[in-house]
Amino acid sequence: MSQLYTAYAEHQAATITVTSSQELNAAIQTLTTNGGGTILVDGNFGPYTMTATDVGDANNPVLIKGLDPATPPVFETITMTRCAYITVTEIEMDSSAIVASRDLSTRDLNIWNSNHIEFVNNNMDSVADGYVDGAGNVTLGGNGVMVRNSQDITFSHNTMTDYYHATTFLEVVGLDFSNNEISGVQGDGFRAGGIQNAVIADNYMHDFYGSVQTENHSDMIQIWGTNAKLVTTNVEISGNFLDSGGGAGTQSIFMHNESFKTNQVYFQDIRIFDNVVHNSSKHGITVGDTQNVQIYNNTVLQNESSVTYTTNSSSAVSRVPAIDLSNTSNSTVYNNVVGNISVNGTNVSANNLILDYTNPNATNYVDNIIVNLSGEGDLEARDLRFISGSAPDGTYGASASWSTSSTAPLEATISASEIGPDRQTVQLTAAHTLTDGTPIDPATATFTWTFADGSQMSGATVAPTFASAGDHVVALTVTTAGGVSETVARIIGVRSNDIVSLDFENGNQDSSYWGSRVLITDPSGTAFQSGAQGKGFHLDGNSLIKIDNSNLQLFDLEAFSLGFDYKLDSVGEAGGLIRMNGTMDLFVRADGSLNYKLTTDQGKFQITTGAGTLSDTAWHDIDISYDSAAGKLELLVDNTVVGSTSASGSTAGTSSTGLNIGDPWSATAKGVVDNFVMTTQPIGGWSSTGGSVPVAPAPAPTPAPTPAPAPAPAPAPAPTTPTDTSDTDTPTSPAPAPTTPTSPTTTFDPTVNAILQDSTASDVEYDLDSSSQYKLSRDNSFLYGQDNFRIELQLETLQDGETGVFLHMHRSLTAKVDSQGHINFSLTTSDGDFQVRSSEPVYAAAGEHDIALVFDGQLGVMQIEVDGTVQAQTTATGTTTDVSKWGLTLGNTWNASLDGTFEDFHYYNNAAVDVQVAGGTGSSVATVDTDFVPQSFLSFENTVFDEVVSTTSFRKMGGIAEYATGVDGTAYHLNGSNSIGYNRGELDMSAVDSFAISFDFQRTNMNSGGQLLDQHKIMDTVIDDQGYLHVKLVTSTGSYHLTSQSASFDDTAWHDTTIAYDSATATLSMEIDDELTVLNNVTGPTADQSRWGLSIGNSWHSSIEGNIDNFGFASELPSDQITDLFLG
Repeated sequence: MSQLYTAYAEHQAATITVTSSQELNAAIQTLTTNGGGTILVDGNFGPYTMTATDVGDANNPVLIKGLDPATPPVFETITMTRCAYITVTEIEMDSSAIVASRDLSTRDLNIWNSNHIEFVNNNMDSVADGYVDGAGNVTLGGNGVMVRNSQDITFSHNTMTDYYHATTFLEVVGLDFSNNEISGVQGDGFRAGGIQNAVIADNYMHDFYGSVQTENHSDMIQIWGTNAKLVTTNVEISGNFLDSGGGAGTQSIFMHNESFKTNQVYFQDIRIFDNVVHNSSKHGITVGDTQNVQIYNNTVLQNESSVTYTTNSSSAVSRVPAIDLSNTSNSTVYNNVVGNISVNGTNVSANNLILDYTNPNATNYVDNIIVNLSGEGDLEARDLRFISGSAPDGTYGASASWSTSSTAPLEATISASEIGPDRQTVQLTAAHTLTDGTPIDPATATFTWTFADGSQMSGATVAPTFASAGDHVVALTVTTAGGVSETVARIIGVRSNDIVSLDFENGNQDSSYWGSRVLITDPSGTAFQSGAQGKGFHLDGNSLIKIDNSNLQLFDLEAFSLGFDYKLDSVGEAGGLIRMNGTMDLFVRADGSLNYKLTTDQGKFQITTGAGTLSDTAWHDIDISYDSAAGKLELLVDNTVVGSTSASGSTAGTSSTGLNIGDPWSATAKGVVDNFVMTTQPIGGWSSTGGSVPVAPAPAPTPAPTPAPAPAPAPAPAPTTPTDTSDTDTPTSPAPAPTTPTSPTTTFDPTVNAILQDSTASDVEYDLDSSSQYKLSRDNSFLYGQDNFRIELQLETLQDGETGVFLHMHRSLTAKVDSQGHINFSLTTSDGDFQVRSSEPVYAAAGEHDIALVFDGQLGVMQIEVDGTVQAQTTATGTTTDVSKWGLTLGNTWNASLDGTFEDFHYYNNAAVDVQVAGGTGSSVATVDTDFVPQSFLSFENTVFDEVVSTTSFRKMGGIAEYATGVDGTAYHLNGSNSIGYNRGELDMSAVDSFAISFDFQRTNMNSGGQLLDQHKIMDTVIDDQGYLHVKLVTSTGSYHLTSQSASFDDTAWHDTTIAYDSATATLSMEIDDELTVLNNVTGPTADQSRWGLSIGNSWHSSIEGNIDNFGFASELPSDQITDLFLG
């Protein structure tokens, strides 16, 4: 990592190493009077408290840093008063042990009346653990930083998490606040008053916990004027990425002089540009009481996934953030992309692009501008970029939003949108994928969509219909004609066709998918009475049911049906029954007729029935059915159409009132309501859905980021393979096999004979299920580099319709049973990817069959044989992979296998291989793999994608991702300033009794070592300057340090490395290229105190420079894998 602080020559004048707070504070005093120098703080001691007063000056600068980057010292509090030229770097601040007992005014870092202070490249962590609702159910974080009455302050490249308020700057002249990452904040990220000559740039603030607005108006960046002694002047806010992500909504940039009414003083010279805002408060960029304001080239977007609450009882709100200037003069606002701009009370649109969030037909509709704004979960920059060639691209908005900001050779993207009235039919498109910042040509690439049930679709655009609502993970693999491939997975939020369902058996509980927020007004307390079945709700003129406008499923309907049971209190009742402002109204008239009004974007439509439609006090079933595609609106009573009219269009995209049962504004038609149900499907079904055959719901897929077709993910029970009617699709399975294929003529030598057959018994069956796997170790060289093989086994399924993988070798071959019962055999060789499918649905019904999978690259043949008959054949050439880290698995390496049994497994090829059988003698193969089954695996094929849990979302991706040539494919290049951080809990080394980590690593900078892996307060892995690998592990019984026997990393070669720990065997080990180093007597579960996930590289310490590939991790290992790791 390049040096981030000012290097004064005097830092070299003297060096003092300290191991206590007393030594630290004394060393500062010593260096202040002796020409300055460097203090190295030993991380094996502490925690430290630093108190410095009247120390440091231009002639005596002091640098304070950690002694060992692998063991950063922990500070609880730092206080500097009247100090100068002090630099603090490469430390951790953690006040969790004292924050509850110290004064609220004390921060972790306190700087008073000081100058030329640099706090750079440090990690700060407090104890906040959730959203603050005022009920005391969460832990409040401490306050992080206070800087006051100071000048020339640098706070940069720091990471802060889990604070209440992160940073506060008051009366500061000369401030550099840049390149910081701040998350998990309950209050404000950056808050300031009376700052001058300040730059707030290139910070990443995201995923705040937030708080209810009665507790605090959370801001990411806030500048105020209350009690400020200086006038805020000359402030630049630029290049920041402010993303509420999966957290609470916050105000993003908010500036206002609250004291203006009394002192008539304006802020001066404010420049806000090149920022990306993705949030849900209306205050996207708000500036008040300011002269000379420039706001330009910002991208300000709504994050519908994050919300705010005004009070604990109020509705959740997600608003479109705006740019709002008030009481400003000499202001310019241009080249922004935002939902609304107001300058001193006047809406402004000229020289900006104003987004439309409600009309999909508008050219400035947000989904016609942004690649994937409607995506669920934490989105990346690729999702928030402008669609290439759209109106703002390259001109308006932040430069990070432009398509040309993508420099990757391939950046796959997924965009989703509903098409038609069936909300579970979703159009998925990869059309906005970029290659070197330019749109991909669909004609020169393949697009494979993999769904959670293992089914696939092909084409740049597909339109599956999902069998259920909810979050569905969909993976897309894009492969260019040049062989560059990337897989990206996204959560697709599929909306239910339910709208609301109330039967009143449990009060106001909505039993539909949505569980809608339903408010009841019942002054008399007697509204819940006998209904048509069970309980109903009595509308007595004062009682009311309100399904409020936070239930967005109520809006933007092209079709719907609404039905309920209703019984008049008395004949002749009149008044409102259904009221939804701007959308619909249903009235009962005194003559017993019904009047229904519907408003859409195509006009207003009305039905009035004849007198006496309701002429008694009996129960009646009232239904309203609307289908725009059919042009029909109907009103039914007791299943008979009593009125109809032509109607078309979509209902309003929002309403100020939601839907009311009863009339909140006028007289209500008194009676009892029961069984109120509303859905998007009209009576009789949709006349047009725009969809396709359903896709069954299932757990997340696990596609491998290799060129399509990728090995299928683990299936869910009874999936339904999707098909699609779009003309962009191509078949994912090969053409039917010829009717009379011929067998290869190669003579196969048996190299594996009944590898899992018991050595003393015959006809032994082995179960394949979600927990059983059988492996051929990667040590069996006959698996690799072959131009021919034959695999035989008897495979039995026990139930009809079983699906799943029964044979898998990473990046080499996959054999599975699909949802129709066909056998699918996929093979990757040096010549490409090949696939063949059995002509018959062999396992549509439960049964046992003899299966043979055959490949002969010299003859160019690939076959599936079933019960001695060749069922399918295709062309295939080349040789199989030269190496694999995972061997061959009967079952599925990482996820659930096919449920069934197998026996008599044989593997044949021409190689003369002498292998040993476990527990027996003779020429056979070991039954136990020397590797562990990973719970996370990254192969770094031009992306950071976890192939086990199918995600590209990580806690942080510090620096710029770079890729280099790997052991196979590409590797991730650690350049000293980039890193990959797992989310807390995703890769869990906290409080575990065993774990294993494996990876390939190639060192590229031989001049210095650095951090390779780190999990805060649990494990550090460092390669030193000489090339030795060090592992430091903290358990409940102490701290342990293991060093490799040899300087294995003293060259630029690739080295295969495994680190393993098991408390039961009291062993910590590392294996580098078959050289095993063991530390015994290491016991206890790992430390249970980390609030961070594991990091690969380190963005705030000295990180190693090199290439990492094939990273795998698992914890709480089964005994057989522990045996292999430590004894095999």
